[in-house]
Amino acid sequence: MRSRIVVFICCLMFAVSFSICNAKTVKAEDKGKEEYAKEIIALTDVGKILDQVMAQMKQMQGQMMAQAGIPESEKEKAMELQDKLQDLMTKAFDMKKIEPQFIDIFTSVYTVEELKAISDFYKTPEGKSMLQKQPQVVQKSVQLAQNLVQGLLPEIQKIVEEAKQK
Repeated sequence: MRSRIVVFICCLMFAVSFSICNAKTVKAEDKGKEEYAKEIIALTDVGKILDQVMAQMKQMQGQMMAQAGIPESEKEKAMELQDKLQDLMTKAFDMKKIEPQFIDIFTSVYTVEELKAISDFYKTPEGKSMLQKQPQVVQKSVQLAQNLVQGLLPEIQKIVEEAKQK
């Protein structure tokens, strides 16, 4: 179950970082950068992506619980734990709270010219198509990561067991 949680957290981090980028504080003279960053965040629908990631996370937690073989007597406690963790993650990834950080990320990484070009691209038919298909790319990427980690589970378990014996 631990390895599945690790996979889940890795996938979550991948999905979020795939949608965002890096970090710094916005200066007053960068007002144009800040406006373009806000526009890109709106065009890319980062808030919706985060909501989708949280929904997928909840679904994955439910699947992990079902596969974990938890005894009936422990299921209620496990569900309570799952709900608490879900609430914690939902609060941490509240777009209203983290949007300023996303703006800092974009404005620290890109020039105003780059932000304008990115914004302009997302308004083109190709850019709109990319945004529309992005959930499929993320979903397939997450599935790839899960499959890779799943294939490593026997080796991971072996390493963990060897470490326990030392």
